[in-house]
Amino acid sequence: MVQQIVLPIKDSNILKMVQDTLLDSFRAGRRKLHHLSSWKSYTTTGE
Repeated sequence: MVQQIVLPIKDSNILKMVQDTLLDSFRAGRRKLHHLSSWKSYTTTGE
């Protein structure tokens, strides 16, 4: 098993970058899910 060591981020600039990156990727994931569900509902009601 791989041991992962997580250290706290003490530099506020780095912390902000990490938060922004996570938020952007979360939003991108939400967009993908939204498009996928819209497409699915369109294809099921289109027949």
